[in-house]
Amino acid sequence: MSDRLFPATPVSRNSDAEKNRTQRLYPQWDALVELFGKPRTPSNQRLYGKIANELREAGYSKDEIRLAARLYRHNYQGITFTATALLKHIDQLIHENEQETQTRQGRRLVVLPDLEAI
Repeated sequence: MSDRLFPATPVSRNSDAEKNRTQRLYPQWDALVELFGKPRTPSNQRLYGKIANELREAGYSKDEIRLAARLYRHNYQGITFTATALLKHIDQLIHENEQETQTRQGRRLVVLPDLEAI
């Protein structure tokens, strides 16, 4: 046995495995962070948590949240887009999009820009 001591490798709380686990557990939170940035204050962290929880309970996926964001920005141009505005309008936005997708009867179809372009 050697008398040499080896320093312990510090375990990062933000390891890739931890990030992947978190992303799988909280996709609604991740969507909010992607759209609005990481909340920096405790009150905004609680707000994001409440909104993410409501979106999760309503069954909205990360992709549906992104879609609702694009629809909101298209339908409400010039109006400030916030996390609370998203929560308030998501049911209507998704419902109208589903109706338009199903019917497509003589309506003008709108091509929405990519999320990265917004």
